[in-house]
Amino acid sequence: MNNTFKSIISTAIAIVLTLGFTNFAFADNFETNKFIDEKQKIFKPIIEQIYNDYGELYDFKNFEFKTYNFAKGDNNYIGIDVFVDMTLTRHPEDNPYFKGELDALKKINNNDSLKSFLEKEISERIRDIENEYYQVPNRTTFTYAYKLDTLKENKMNLKNDYSIEDYYYIVGDEEKTLLEADKLNKIEDKSVSYEKGYKELLNSTKEILLDKNRMTSFRGNTSYDRIKARDWALDNALKEQEYPSKEVQGTDCANFVSKSLRAGGIPEDKPGEWYGSSYWGGWSGKNWLRTGNGTDGGVVPYMTNRGYFALESNESSVSAGCIMNWLNTSHVALVTYGDGTTIKYTQHGAHPSKDTVYRSSDVKAEFYKYQ
Repeated sequence: MNNTFKSIISTAIAIVLTLGFTNFAFADNFETNKFIDEKQKIFKPIIEQIYNDYGELYDFKNFEFKTYNFAKGDNNYIGIDVFVDMTLTRHPEDNPYFKGELDALKKINNNDSLKSFLEKEISERIRDIENEYYQVPNRTTFTYAYKLDTLKENKMNLKNDYSIEDYYYIVGDEEKTLLEADKLNKIEDKSVSYEKGYKELLNSTKEILLDKNRMTSFRGNTSYDRIKARDWALDNALKEQEYPSKEVQGTDCANFVSKSLRAGGIPEDKPGEWYGSSYWGGWSGKNWLRTGNGTDGGVVPYMTNRGYFALESNESSVSAGCIMNWLNTSHVALVTYGDGTTIKYTQHGAHPSKDTVYRSSDVKAEFYKYQ
């Protein structure tokens, strides 16, 4: 990172911490004027990490923070939700992954139909990102936590300094999985991203076309509108969760994803046990209500077995409307933003949130895209 950019980051952080607090929101237990300076201290490492990781690609405005208390195991934490207008400022044509794809496309000379098909896919992907995200502010959520040594009502231990090593990034599953914030994976390595795009494009064959034809035949005439699915998820993200209920235990994450997919056009299937409850909080089909993390069905295996969705190993190709499935825990969400670099998801569960930035470390998610 060059000195000019470091200076820009330092200035931006200073502005946020000195001028922005009139618009910040805090939970009651972290509200008193006594802790105004403490708020600035505890938020600074978070703001620094956001700017350091994303500042070259995005603009940030209108920060808000919401804090809350929670316990996990024997430890107590302050949860810190960061809300900010995040705007993509790099044109998708300048994304190194897409540059790699376009350069590799020039090497395909023996199959005009495949080349034409791939060129159209790349152009459509770049166009979609440009139309949906480029220079368009997106109200975004980052979910952090800070562990407290002791926690008493309306009181917290004060420190002279805070380090990102003391923070966690929250996965909104039932267990509230916590990722060490200082060990999150790098957002982008330009050379690696370029090489990945280049190699993956060259590995494409005629099977791409054949696989798509087979899937279309298998699933019939069903079509899926990923934008309608995304919009339903965003509109309902912070509304009341249906589960757990008096009849059904567990979280609402799979039910939420299933409802989003139905809103996008995937039809209910009673024989296949993918259908919603006939009344609020009642039993629905096992493939509707479960994630698929276990061995007895779920929304992910149902969608893949029916040919609607397939595993998308390339995160640069993940877009709104994809299914997000965590590998280390039983939790699913709907992707509601994907610009080729950053993926954001919307979820129900232990910590409902919308357009939440996906950060990975030793805990990762996999993605499924409509075929």
